[in-house]
Amino acid sequence: MTLDSEGCAPCQYMMESLYRVKDRYKDRLVYRETLIKSLAGIKRMGALGVKNLPSMLINNELVFDNIVPSDEKLIKELDKRLEIN
Repeated sequence: MTLDSEGCAPCQYMMESLYRVKDRYKDRLVYRETLIKSLAGIKRMGALGVKNLPSMLINNELVFDNIVPSDEKLIKELDKRLEIN
């Protein structure tokens, strides 16, 4: 969840963290950037309880709140949710 990864540096870093590891998961990983520049994005942010930007949710669970994860931390969290050992 971002303000806009094209105009917000921290938001860009959050998306780049995902881009660096996504190929590891091939079709098992589906992602989307939710922008809060739209009413739908603001509603989604409120419904999911997100308070800070950028944030990363995995399966609609807030995992990284205003903290850009290292590749290792992101892989650990994704593996845990995809049940990869």
